[in-house]
Amino acid sequence: MHEFTWGEFKVKVFSIEKRSVEDLGFCAYLSKKNPLWLDGLVICACCDILDARTISRVFLKDKVILMEQVCYAFKPKYERVIKIRDGEVVLNAPLIKAYGVFKALGEQLMEMIGKKKPEST
Repeated sequence: MHEFTWGEFKVKVFSIEKRSVEDLGFCAYLSKKNPLWLDGLVICACCDILDARTISRVFLKDKVILMEQVCYAFKPKYERVIKIRDGEVVLNAPLIKAYGVFKALGEQLMEMIGKKKPEST
């Protein structure tokens, strides 16, 4: 488990895994989550086991943000959409520039994998 502090909150990430950009885009399309981009890193956070009620209760009671599964991939150039082509199937998943806790998560991931932190805002 990886933990870090963001403002007055503690963030707990249970699992971190490197994937391909296409895998993140496909997962985002199916799960209705939007992957986030920060300085060449694409991040996607999902919860498959923990339910929203549990996550909310821990957040409100203990000021802890729970992230069950975080996947990341490298994509040096930012584009607004991840396009996946698999045979006849074409999927599009929006790619959003990271903000808030996800920006802090991206910075933590870059530190963990030895990538330089972004110097811009």
